Amino acid sequence: MLNRPFKLNRRQTQSPLQLRFKTAIFFILAFFALFTFERFLLFALNYSFFSPLTFLQTFTSFFTGLRFDFAAIALFVCPFIFLMMLPVKTRKWIKTWAFFLSFQLVFFAALLTADLIYFGYVKRHMGEELLSLANDFGFIVGYAFGQGFWVLLLLIIAFAAIVWLINFIINALYQEPRFCGFKEVIFYAVFIGLAFLGVHGKFTKTALNIPDAYTNADTSMAADLALNGIFTSYSVISQSNYMAENEREENLALDDTAKALDNPAQEDILPYQYPLMHRLKDVKPYRQPLNLVIVVMESWVPNYIDSVSSGKYGITPNFDKLVKTCKV
Repeated sequence: MLNRPFKLNRRQTQSPLQLRFKTAIFFILAFFALFTFERFLLFALNYSFFSPLTFLQTFTSFFTGLRFDFAAIALFVCPFIFLMMLPVKTRKWIKTWAFFLSFQLVFFAALLTADLIYFGYVKRHMGEELLSLANDFGFIVGYAFGQGFWVLLLLIIAFAAIVWLINFIINALYQEPRFCGFKEVIFYAVFIGLAFLGVHGKFTKTALNIPDAYTNADTSMAADLALNGIFTSYSVISQSNYMAENEREENLALDDTAKALDNPAQEDILPYQYPLMHRLKDVKPYRQPLNLVIVVMESWVPNYIDSVSSGKYGITPNFDKLVKTCKV
């Protein structure tokens, strides 16, 4: 008997998991890996800040951080992954969404890098500061091509490498997608349900938010390690309370405020230059000089200060102790 070469046809070599689903799994794992790597760098570059954490607290923060990472991925990434998984019979369809997801992956890497730099200075994640980037475009460009040039170059190389790799894989393994019928409909329903759960974050009426990290953590440092800059920025911006503005004209608002602060026992000092500045009339000098301490705080949200909001976040322990010793 003559030996004949054994060949497998295309149907025999075809993997039971189609390319569109493999690509989706790749991007989901890639985004989780990016967030975890950023958290590792956050811990390593700020080790002196996180050093009081025990091994168990650190491990718990990394594990809890997956919850906040999933929330960001479900909100910003899953809609495009869902579109990529649709059984559209054209190679350009999967390539287009794979290219967009590759750009999104590198863009997230840039934002998380910015969050690392920001955390190194102020020891907290980005919030509404993300909106101010549009007003500081010149500074961003100067920093990108100055101190951050190597980071920018690395991100560009990473983007090019990911696009090349995805394009190569799609060209090599592309097969026309097949609609799997009822099973695929169930898969889409489960995917949408998990994505919605990821966006909402928990089985309660209120969605997952920044205070949940501090409520479930032993210390504020553990909560900071569990959070990421993309989730914190979205949470703060979506609340819309940072944009609170008085719609009245400045002059009218200033007149109303001056009338509200008017006191017969006070007199104006420089009414044209400082219309709200007053001083007491006929003040008798104190026998002993007073110690006056003025504390100016910027970007402090009273909702998360225990001594003001009666909460139990434990974020400002020193300030809370100071409030207890103050006499008003």
